[in-house]
Amino acid sequence: KVYSSLPADSKGIRTSVRGLMDSLMPGAGQSADAFGSLQLVDVGGHLQWQNVGSPASGQGGVNQGAPISKTLTPGEATAPQPYNDADGKPKIGTRAQVAQANGQGGYVDTTNKPTVPLDVMGSGRYPGSQNDFSGAGTDAQSAGFSAGPPAGQLEAQRATAEVGAKGANALMSAAASRNDRLGMLGNLATDLDGFTSGPGHEKWRALKAFAANWGMPIDTSDVDSAQSFNKWAQQLANAQSQALGSSDARLSAAEHANPNSSLQKETNQLMIHQLMGNEDAINAKGQAWRASGLPAAQYQSWEQQFSQGFDPRAFQMLRMTPTEREK
Repeated sequence: KVYSSLPADSKGIRTSVRGLMDSLMPGAGQSADAFGSLQLVDVGGHLQWQNVGSPASGQGGVNQGAPISKTLTPGEATAPQPYNDADGKPKIGTRAQVAQANGQGGYVDTTNKPTVPLDVMGSGRYPGSQNDFSGAGTDAQSAGFSAGPPAGQLEAQRATAEVGAKGANALMSAAASRNDRLGMLGNLATDLDGFTSGPGHEKWRALKAFAANWGMPIDTSDVDSAQSFNKWAQQLANAQSQALGSSDARLSAAEHANPNSSLQKETNQLMIHQLMGNEDAINAKGQAWRASGLPAAQYQSWEQQFSQGFDPRAFQMLRMTPTEREK
């Protein structure tokens, strides 16, 4: 319908297309297209409203109304600026001198008064706090400046944040290596089925190993299992001491607390199951901390609240045999 209504001459087509475009514009767009739009332009010595114009209005760049004079700040007025004098010689003067030489008198404020109202600048006195009469008059002023933190508070907060971050890092590191320690405990459980542990059997295995070294035909499979068991126990002790922060004292404590071939089989078996449960508890705690979404600096407060309802023995029970659970 629009196409069939277009006139045949090119000028008429342009007029019709522009009318169609205007009809699709919002009201402000139609007015700007027909009459142009105004903007304030800085032309150097003064401000000037100009009609930006449009193809339809044909008024682009036309000044509208009287120019608006500017006032320089003291810093702008005294800024050096190169210029050419009447004879064309290059010189340097202040920006205010150059403006006045170009016939833009009154360009500089020569009254030596502030260019902002006095009430904006204020009286120079600090506003008081509540029930404080430090302001003007005798009425108590609200708000004001807050007092600084008590002495030592920032240092205490920084120290607490550092301890919390270290605790969070230690937990996540221990949880990350949990599967490695579970693998060692699984190897201990497998080797435990290959020999009989206990003090007396330890001496008998030492004799069998001595005889086998001299070529006597003796079955030493239980000796091999016991030696492997003790090696995995040592590896586990090393891994536990590293999870706690390596030191000789921590390594020694882990060695004495771990299963070994000199203990009874039932004791070793129970310790293996309890240590597996501890690894499950570490992993559960790490997942709970990760799910909290809190920053590491808040780890201490989170752990204090979390530990109130957290018992690692529940995870140990899940790893025990029915007989061990009953005991």
